[in-house]
Amino acid sequence: MQRLRNGGIKDLETLNAELDKWGGDKLLSTGAHLLEVFIEANFTGCIDLRTSFSEIYEGGSAPFRDIYMKELSFDFNHPFKHARLGELVWLSKLMLLDREEKIANTYERNVSICRCVQLWQYLLDEPAMQLKQIADRKEEEILSSEQRKNMTSEFHLERMYAQLGYYEYDKAEEHLKDAIEKANLTVQLSGVLGKRTKFQQTNIAQLVAKAFSSASPIDEDPIKEAENVALPTNVRLDDDTLLERVSTLADDSNDTMRLTAIQLACILGLCAFETSTQHNDELLVEKCSAYVDKVISQARNWAVYACALLRRCAVEKRSRRRVQRACSQAELLAKLMDGIDDQSSQEERRRRNVLVLASGLPPSWRVQAFHAQLLRSLGCTAEALRIYEKQEAWDNVIECYRSLGQLEKAERLVRELVAKDDHNPLYYCMLGDITLEPNYYEVAIEKSKGRCARAHLSLGELMMIRHHYDIAYESLRRGLELQPIKLGAWFNLGHCAWKMEHWQDAACAYHRCVQLEPEHFEAWNNLSASYIRLGQKPRAKKILQEALKFNYEHAKMWENYVLLCVDTQDVAGTIQALHRLIDLDGKHQDDEVIAIVTSQLLELRNKNHDTSDQLVKEMCKLLARMTSKQTCSSKVWRCYAALHQPNDRDCSVEQHEKYLNLLERAYLADYNRQKWYTEEQQCSNVLKMAVDVFEEKLHLAKLKNIDPKPVMSEVRMNARPLVAMVERVYGIDASNAVSTELREIFTSVKQLIEDVICH
Repeated sequence: MQRLRNGGIKDLETLNAELDKWGGDKLLSTGAHLLEVFIEANFTGCIDLRTSFSEIYEGGSAPFRDIYMKELSFDFNHPFKHARLGELVWLSKLMLLDREEKIANTYERNVSICRCVQLWQYLLDEPAMQLKQIADRKEEEILSSEQRKNMTSEFHLERMYAQLGYYEYDKAEEHLKDAIEKANLTVQLSGVLGKRTKFQQTNIAQLVAKAFSSASPIDEDPIKEAENVALPTNVRLDDDTLLERVSTLADDSNDTMRLTAIQLACILGLCAFETSTQHNDELLVEKCSAYVDKVISQARNWAVYACALLRRCAVEKRSRRRVQRACSQAELLAKLMDGIDDQSSQEERRRRNVLVLASGLPPSWRVQAFHAQLLRSLGCTAEALRIYEKQEAWDNVIECYRSLGQLEKAERLVRELVAKDDHNPLYYCMLGDITLEPNYYEVAIEKSKGRCARAHLSLGELMMIRHHYDIAYESLRRGLELQPIKLGAWFNLGHCAWKMEHWQDAACAYHRCVQLEPEHFEAWNNLSASYIRLGQKPRAKKILQEALKFNYEHAKMWENYVLLCVDTQDVAGTIQALHRLIDLDGKHQDDEVIAIVTSQLLELRNKNHDTSDQLVKEMCKLLARMTSKQTCSSKVWRCYAALHQPNDRDCSVEQHEKYLNLLERAYLADYNRQKWYTEEQQCSNVLKMAVDVFEEKLHLAKLKNIDPKPVMSEVRMNARPLVAMVERVYGIDASNAVSTELREIFTSVKQLIEDVICH
C-alpha cells in the first residue's frame, strides 16, 4: 500500500503484482474502505479534495483512470464518466472480486462483494447481467450457510434495491419482508378523518401510514451513532390552499412511538417496491405519499431522510400545486450531494454514509438528472439542457433540442462528436435517432462488430414503425440477446411476432415484457390475445385478469375478458365483467353474450347444479340493472323472462305475473320495431312471443281461478290484427312466405284463436 501512496505503481501489471502480495484481511478491509470513500464522494457530498483518495495517495491512482473506464465496461455499457473517484470501485473490484479466493469465506466478505457490485452497477448506464449473476451467487452463499443468521435488515434492504434494479420483483419482495421482520416492524395503511386544505371545513377520510414496533431492531446499535447528523432542509410547500401535510382529526396514541432509522428505511422500501410494481394511478400516489410523510415526520438518518425527500419529489411532480416545491427540493439535494452550499464539516459529511445503500438513495449524478427532468416539466428546458450538457448525457440533450424545435443543433452537436471519435457506435445511433435513417444504425453495428445492443434495437424499432416486421424482428431479437433487460424492446418484439403471426414467439416476448414491467397492461392484454390464438383460452383468461389489475378502467379489455369468460363457461366471471362495463360506460349491451350466458344457466338449472340458483339470481340482478339503465332488445327481455320462467310445479301467482310481465316487454320490443312484418325472421319472432304471451295469460287466469272469458276475449282481440297483418303481406295462411318457420308459427297463432273461440 505504501508503494501506491508514493506513486510507485504506474501500470496494471505492477498493481496486480503488489495486490497479489496482500493477505485476505488486508484485501477485505481496504476494499471495503475504498467503497466507503466512493459513497462519501458521490452520495453524501464529502468531496473536499484535500481528503479525497487521489490526494491521500498522492496521485497514485491517476495512471489508472483511463484503465478503470474500460475495465468496468461491458461492451458499450460504460461507467458514468463524471463520477467522482470512480476508480475506487475498480480498485475494490481488484481486491474483493478478482482475489476473492484469498479472502476467508465470511459474511463480511460476501456483503462487501455485493456492495461493490451494487456500486459498480450504479456507475453503468444500463443493467448488466454479469453483475447480477455475481451478486446472486454471493447472496446464495449467504442464504445456504451459517452466514444466514448474520443477515441484517440493512443487507436485506440493499439486496431489495439491487433486485429491483434488475426487475426481479419476487426476490425483492422476499428481501423486503425479511428486512421488515428483522426490524420488528408492522406497517399498515389506514384511513383517518382529516383535512388537506386550509379552507376545508369538513374532515374527510385521509390515507395515512401507521407503524408499530414490538421491540428494537436486532441490528440497531451501529446506526445510532449517525443520528446526530444535521439533516437536509425540508423545502416548505408555501401554497395558498394546500396544507403542508395532512392534518388528522385525532392521532393514534399507539402510533406516536419513535421509530429507528432502519425501521424508517423499511417503510421507504415499501414505497419503492410499490412504485416499481403497481400501476401508476392516483391510489399509488396516495399510498406513496402516506409512506413518505411517515418517514419525513420522524427524521433520524441523513440518507433515509434525503431519499424520502427525493421520493416525495417523484410523487409531487404530477401535481400542479406541488411540482414547484419538488423542483426546489431536488435542486437543494443535488447541490448538497455535490458539496455546494453545505456548511457541514467534512467529519459530519462522512457520517452521512450510514444506510446509504439500504435507503435506496441514488448517486449525485442521477439526482442532477432528476432535477433536470423536473425543470423540463416546468418548461425550463434551457436550464435542463445545461445540466445534461455538463453530464454529457447526449441523448437527453437531443431530447431537449427536439422539444425546443432545434433538431438541427442536435445533429450538428452529434456530428461534432463523431468527428472527435468516429469509432464510437453510440454516436451513430444518435444520428439515426435524429435523422431516422437506418444506414446510421448499420454503421454503428459495423463499428461495434455487431456488439452494440442499442444499434440493433433502434434499427428494429425503426423498421417496425415502417412495417418491415421481419427485419425488425431479427434486429430486436439480436439486440435483446446482447441486452436482455431493456424496457419496451420486448413489447416491440412481441408486436412484430404478432404481425408475422408467430403466436408462440409473441407470447414468449410479451411474457418477458410483463416480467420486467408488471404494470404494463397492454402487454398483459396482448399476451392474453397470443394465448387465445394458441388455443389456450383458460390461460388467456387468467392473464387478462392480471392485466385488469393494472388498468381497471379499460373498457376494451373488459369486453375481451367477457368473451373469454363466455368461451370458458365462467358464468360468474361474465356477470362480474358485465357489471364493470356498465360501471364504466353507464350502459352496455351485448345480446349474444347475454343469450349464451342465459343458455348456460338454464342448462345448469336443468341439471340441478348446486350453484345454479345463486348464479341465476346474480344474472337477474344484472339484467334488472341493465334494463333499468337503457333500452334493451327483445332478445335481452326474452333471456330475462327465461330466467324467471316458473317450472311446471310452481303455482305461485306472483312468479307467473313476473314472468308474464317480462314476456310482454319482450313482445313489445319486437312489435314496436318499424315494419317488423316485412322481414320474415322478425315476423316469426313477433308471432312466437305473441303465442307465449297469450298462453301465459290463459295459464295465469286458471291459477287465479277467475272467469277466463275476459282473458280469452283479450287474446282474440290482440291476435286477430296480427293474423290480418301477416296475411296482407304473405298471403292466406302465409303461403307466400319463404320461411317454413314463419308458416308454422302462423298456423299456431290461428289455431290458438280457434281454440279460444271454441271455449
